[in-house]
Amino acid sequence: MTVVGERTWRELVGEPCIKMAPVEPDKQSIMVSRSFGKMIEDFAIVKEAVANYACMASAKLRKQKSCAKSVLVFIDTNPFRQDLPQYSQHIIINLPVASNSSMEIVDYVAEGLEKIFRPGYKYKKAGVMLMDICNQNAVQGNIWDKIDREKHKRLMEVLDRTNDKYGRNTLK
Repeated sequence: MTVVGERTWRELVGEPCIKMAPVEPDKQSIMVSRSFGKMIEDFAIVKEAVANYACMASAKLRKQKSCAKSVLVFIDTNPFRQDLPQYSQHIIINLPVASNSSMEIVDYVAEGLEKIFRPGYKYKKAGVMLMDICNQNAVQGNIWDKIDREKHKRLMEVLDRTNDKYGRNTLK
């Protein structure tokens, strides 16, 4: 018998000869959130942080070759500071076409943040969750879609290659 024949015989009698590598299933949602080092009242600073979180989540989405159909944005004050006014809010935005483009997702996240942000509160935490994830090859189009998706795809590929080569957040 050859080596292949012997392995086949061993497999038939119940002895595994080739180790099976477990396949990790794709994530069904991707979340990026952080607590701020200090409490923040300025909308522009919170918006910048949330945009960075959206970019990080989008990169993870592209890495698993997926697209998100909806986005959740949230902001929280510090619940341990009972001496300060408390506020916690989130919003879910359904995208017209599932996407993994950082540019598009950041626009929707910023729009959602504008709806839930209230001045006069000191925010301690914010985050973005990409939900309703599907394979990037199974995206349902929209007849009224005005975004050049092929151009976004090429741009995101360049962005990801550059960040892989030179380090995370080299390009934003």
